[in-house]
Amino acid sequence: MTNASHLIASTAQIWICCRPNGNGSAIQGAVSTQEGRETLVDKRANETLADKRANETLADKRAKETLADKRANETLADKRANETLADKRANETLADKRANETLADKRANETLADKRANETLADKRANETLADKRANETLADKRANETLADKRANETLADKRANETLADKRANETLADKRANETLADKRANETLADKRANETLRTLGLKERDPQDSGSEGERPSGLWV
Repeated sequence: MTNASHLIASTAQIWICCRPNGNGSAIQGAVSTQEGRETLVDKRANETLADKRANETLADKRAKETLADKRANETLADKRANETLADKRANETLADKRANETLADKRANETLADKRANETLADKRANETLADKRANETLADKRANETLADKRANETLADKRANETLADKRANETLADKRANETLADKRANETLADKRANETLRTLGLKERDPQDSGSEGERPSGLWV
């Protein structure tokens, strides 16, 4: 059958269906039946974008939502809920870190400079080693803490002489010292009666130097010789 024959046959069918004898209703029913057979695929193919949007479920929207869409639609509450610890650390300001920092964190992050700056005098004393104490000790501190044994060990001969009392001098004085330091008055005071008699005999014999105070005494020669 040629194209012309098809065209004539089609025209005849349409004319017959549309005659006012009521047969056209049957054809209309046939078309309605064909619409009822429209598959979901047909509906999707004929559906406009507006139809798709209107018929789209929340699940459909979620499935098609890109990461950019999620970020754009995400509320602050969503961001907080989805935020990982790494995200929190990355977004945390210095003020946040300070506010959330525990005492243990502060101690762990504290540098030696921080410790020194925050260290009280009591802390310094508690942490001070013997070497530190020695290094920081003033002369006044050394004198105050010095025992008698320390003083004796560190005392120079000049210190000993300066601090020596008359009693110390007497106790440490040898017989030679006593002789050297003895004045004529000391000799006179220490002279016994026997000493006086012995010296008097020597003077009489001219074997002992005369005491200048006794010059001109009777019975003695001014020889100037003394033993």
